[in-house]
Amino acid sequence: DTAAPADTATPADTAEADTIAPDTADTALPLDTVLGPLTCGAESAAAVAGCVDEAAIAADVAAVAVARPAGSAGWQSVQDLCADRLASLGFSVARDDWGGGVNVIGTRAGESEPDVSVVLGASYDTTPRLDEFGRACRGADGNASGVAGLLEAARVLATRDTARTLVVACWDGGGNEQTGARAWATAAAKAGRELALVVDLHAIGFASAAFDSQTIPESWRGSFASTAQAIEDGGSRGDFVAAFGNELAAGPTARVADYAALSERAVHTFALPRDLATSRDAAWAEREGSHAPFWDRRYPALLLTDTASLRNPDYDCAHGLDTGSTLDPAFMKVVVESAVGVVGEALDATGNAPTAGLSDTCDLLAQDCDDGERCTLIATNLPAACEPVHDGVALGGTCNHPSDLVGDDTCGPGLRCASWGLGGDGLLPPEQCLSWCDAATDCGAGEACHVVDRLPDHGVCSPTCDPFAVGGCGEFQVCATSHDMAHPGWAFFCSPATAFLGAEGGGCYLHEDCRDGLGCHAGVCQPWCDADHPCPDDRACDPVMDGVSVPGLGTCAPG
Repeated sequence: DTAAPADTATPADTAEADTIAPDTADTALPLDTVLGPLTCGAESAAAVAGCVDEAAIAADVAAVAVARPAGSAGWQSVQDLCADRLASLGFSVARDDWGGGVNVIGTRAGESEPDVSVVLGASYDTTPRLDEFGRACRGADGNASGVAGLLEAARVLATRDTARTLVVACWDGGGNEQTGARAWATAAAKAGRELALVVDLHAIGFASAAFDSQTIPESWRGSFASTAQAIEDGGSRGDFVAAFGNELAAGPTARVADYAALSERAVHTFALPRDLATSRDAAWAEREGSHAPFWDRRYPALLLTDTASLRNPDYDCAHGLDTGSTLDPAFMKVVVESAVGVVGEALDATGNAPTAGLSDTCDLLAQDCDDGERCTLIATNLPAACEPVHDGVALGGTCNHPSDLVGDDTCGPGLRCASWGLGGDGLLPPEQCLSWCDAATDCGAGEACHVVDRLPDHGVCSPTCDPFAVGGCGEFQVCATSHDMAHPGWAFFCSPATAFLGAEGGGCYLHEDCRDGLGCHAGVCQPWCDADHPCPDDRACDPVMDGVSVPGLGTCAPG
């Protein structure tokens, strides 16, 4: 059962919403309280929402749902589709190459408040993984559905003039910790750019009215107890629209329910306080989208989603190819209508007050802090800031974290405490001080700039390795895939091994789940292969990645 008929869904106005009081007062401007039936027109945000075309969304899902890992032909074709479509709709279009990928940014200037922007985005790249049958992931729900919804929303939003500027973004790097959106959000905050609202569409196509089709994370039972209970009381059906917003977007997040109610579609809204929205302790679903970098920069942002792998077994090709055949166009239409409505109201200067974001206060490479301080990321999702130097451990020295926070370590200025390039006892690897770097940094022979902490433009210099040289990294280490600042895809770095890595034939989800010399092939650890390293027993060598630092790399098909 993959599609939920509209008449089986719990009406949105009966769905419970968990809201937590914001820590910043008076951020929301008045919202309309009553919505009538959605009828296509151009006189209001609601009228424009009524123009959303279900068939157009379905057609674009089919066009976008091709294998499109970073640097591949599919990636380029979808990037071109975004640019060409937005240009045809009258947007000013730019391809924003931020060093690790390319965002496509369409801009339509506002009339009375052009310096205030509303951003609508969706990530367009896919995971380089194969499905359980060894086929390249199509990524229909993750995230062709979001891109298709984005393009249809752009079409209808472009039909009327608005007070504020509309920015429509096809984000790159969604499969790499949302680095494309993070690069743009970081630059926006640094420039003091005012954003009234950011809406992200991620995995918006799957709905099921079957009992127990919706997984409820334990974190929801703690932070959103009433909503979790309401979902469970309804049979844990995966047929509702989910809206996750930070406290600065509490008004628009709640407003999603008003729009979804017009189609009698169930909806649950989640308003996250600042400490949860910017925490890695948040449930995976709450930060799975390109809204998360804007939460971290203190912009009002919300995610519209079907909750991805918490509902869709094929998401990220975990158990299937993730094709458009499993998606529900009527469900996608409701999500897009809701997005158009809340974005349109924000564009009319009635939806949310703008904020200028939170910018870095120092430079990780320049280390421009006062004497006795160092520029660091005190927590993973927060901007760089000056903090006191503890012990001042030098490059390569053993370090630790006095307070268990990511950036609160004993390294000296310009260094970060990390475990790459070291082995331990197979359980808890030691850590050493490594140099901060960016895409232009020459890390020296045998090293490259390893992406860390979800940063779009910084990493640490770490030892690289040859995936075919088993044992080349040393004891208790493994040559594992990770992201290299100089590549839009992947590279290989020496990483700590643990006792839990899979042997050949063992189960896996990611390549880094396998032991040295092995990659993850359709959920099973298998040997790496290429033209110079054929598979044993004449097994096929199936390519697994585009944009990787080892051309032609693959994994051996199971025997």
